[in-house]
Amino acid sequence: MLVSHDGARWLPQALAGLLGQDRPVQNAVAADTGSADESAQLLTEALGADRVLHLARRTGFGQAVEEVSRTAPELTPDDLPYLKRPSGWDPVTRSWRDDAYDMPDLPHGEPEQWLWLLHDDSAPEPDALAQLLRVVENEREAGQDVAVVGPKLRGWYDRRQLLEVGVTIANSGRRWTGLDRREQDQGQHDHVHPVLSVSTAGMLIRRDVFEELGGFDRRLPLMRDDVDLCWRAQAAGHRVLVAPEAVVRHAEAASRERRAVDCVGRTAASRTRSTKRAPSTPSSSTPAPRSSPGS
Repeated sequence: MLVSHDGARWLPQALAGLLGQDRPVQNAVAADTGSADESAQLLTEALGADRVLHLARRTGFGQAVEEVSRTAPELTPDDLPYLKRPSGWDPVTRSWRDDAYDMPDLPHGEPEQWLWLLHDDSAPEPDALAQLLRVVENEREAGQDVAVVGPKLRGWYDRRQLLEVGVTIANSGRRWTGLDRREQDQGQHDHVHPVLSVSTAGMLIRRDVFEELGGFDRRLPLMRDDVDLCWRAQAAGHRVLVAPEAVVRHAEAASRERRAVDCVGRTAASRTRSTKRAPSTPSSSTPAPRSSPGS
């Protein structure tokens, strides 16, 4: 699920990353929030007109994700035939398999729905989705459930620069990555670990959990919506992990003021002013466990 807003400068690489996954995305959909450039056209050409939702320019990221999630149909076993009971005929041995008839219609149960969120200025590496899902599978095999998984974020222009490997909240209320300024990726944070929050630029979240939490808080249309959502997820008993083997490059166009921020009527607002408008703590009144990033 990709959201664009005047992102034509970065969108071709973002779309190439989305559609070029080793583990293909099963239902690629997008929303354009009134872009004044060619973003909507690029999305339509890549995904098809029926997979692009056109929203008002004042629409925030979280609201756009909610609208796409609400309108996108849930995949059923008919859409995913590999989940059904296999045929009794084995084309390799050219013989019938009696054990197939004893299997239930859905041997693996009902399909589990996941939402993979991307910005128009975030380009995932080809194995990013596969690595995120591998963490989910490994945790399940270890008897642990997980609801949210995020990638390692690297710079768009300096591809070795670390931007995030999970985030937390400092005592001052600031969003804190725990990384040094312009820290280079040398594998020093390459281990799966729990974190307070992961970025919406590459966040993988279970659809039922997203709906259970009511999606993103509309009072946070731009900054800190990721922290708030993950905080509420943990307060509800869900786990949030970072999967450093999954890599997404992020231009941070809004926070670095490479484009104007004008959601919810905030014409040309700067990152600093938008951040100050956001509450210093998530909207949930129940505190979630604090997790230090990169440890």
